Amino acid sequence: MRYLLVVLLGVLGLLVATDHLVEKSQRQHRHTTATLRQFANLSVDQVQSFQLRPGKTAPTWTYVRRDSIWRYPDYFDAFVESGRVDQFLGSLLQSAGTVVGTDPTAPAHFGLQPEEAIEVILQSPSGALLLKALIGRGAPGRGAGEAYVKKAGNDTLLHLHANPRRALGGGDPPMLDRRVLPAALKRKPLAQIAFEHSSGLRNLRRIETAAGAPPLPGRPPQGPTYAWLATFANEEHTCLNASAFAYTSFLTRLRFEELRDPRTTEAFESITGRLQMVDEDGIVDVLEVGSRNDQGHIYLRHRSSGQVLTITAAKAALLFPARSALLDTLPQPSPYQLAEPFGSSPF
Repeated sequence: MRYLLVVLLGVLGLLVATDHLVEKSQRQHRHTTATLRQFANLSVDQVQSFQLRPGKTAPTWTYVRRDSIWRYPDYFDAFVESGRVDQFLGSLLQSAGTVVGTDPTAPAHFGLQPEEAIEVILQSPSGALLLKALIGRGAPGRGAGEAYVKKAGNDTLLHLHANPRRALGGGDPPMLDRRVLPAALKRKPLAQIAFEHSSGLRNLRRIETAAGAPPLPGRPPQGPTYAWLATFANEEHTCLNASAFAYTSFLTRLRFEELRDPRTTEAFESITGRLQMVDEDGIVDVLEVGSRNDQGHIYLRHRSSGQVLTITAAKAALLFPARSALLDTLPQPSPYQLAEPFGSSPF
């Protein structure tokens, strides 16, 4: 009888200890999953280059920061949208998340298997590996503002309170700046354009007609008022401001169809036109218009960046505006907006 009592007491003690361990484990799990964690202890400035691979069998996209400007070397050193890169890296490196679990069989549910996840590899200026990670599906679904992530070689799954995928947008590769005048060049608004072309337009310049007003209590400061003057042959005319703005803003939005090898010379053996654009700071950008390619697109060469690219023939026809396009009221939407809608430029 005494022996049986000892056994029962031992079993009871074991059950109490087991229950205590289970409760402790559950408390620890709740604490772990409820605690916000930084996914990576890194800053965007530490990243000099990074690779993305959107699936196990997909090609790898490589982005490099050079002189504070992000480029895509594999496509004739294309410019990259720095805003998108900052959003992508910032949301991955500077966002917190909560632990989902550590089940090695769970990645398929969260879109973290190699076939669906985006693999990210970040490197320092010396080429050292900073981070290798996988970005899964959006949470709760595609396009959502949060996503599932995990570090390579680590079974811990994190519900990140940001979704890096949203910064990528479309394109193959994504995040390229397809503007003829890349945003990374940081040009101010245009102040003057000189034209070399068979059309009659020779020059378009902006003059200040009234100085800006100082800020008043409760009102923001007001900038100066401008007028645009167009020179045709030897005659100078005042443009309709709305028409001149429609044209100049078209130039800043203008997007290319394709980049081409910058060593291409045969397309510019006979230059059919040239625009010399000067911004408020006096910085000059020269666009040279070349021949037509087999697809019917027109070659352009941007002297400042050295890029050679193509635009559609319809856009090329708008580069040298007729007298009426600057002096008369344009239809709405204007030909410039139809060719290059507002908001078409990425980011």
